[in-house]
Amino acid sequence: MRIFPGHHRVRENSTARGELRTSTIFETDLRETLAQYTRSWVSDVAEMIRAAQSAGSAAPGAEPEAAAERLAALVEGISERRLSGSLTLERARELLGGALTVELGER
Repeated sequence: MRIFPGHHRVRENSTARGELRTSTIFETDLRETLAQYTRSWVSDVAEMIRAAQSAGSAAPGAEPEAAAERLAALVEGISERRLSGSLTLERARELLGGALTVELGER
């Protein structure tokens, strides 16, 4: 599985998302936009988890919405660390891969 491919578009999207999230601390009128974006992203991830469960590649006992929320938050944190140079790409992949295993089980 490719996690955090080295493509510049991933970097741009991640940077923009981080800047928006940080901006909402001071610009409260942006919060609803960010909340809608976040809900949509978490919903998409939860749907992918359900599909993986149906295909037998994720543990049936995993709670898709809760797992999606935790994974989305983790990806944001890992992405910020990766972009700031605090984390190597290889380590970011290891951490996210481990989180997927914990959340969705060994398959």
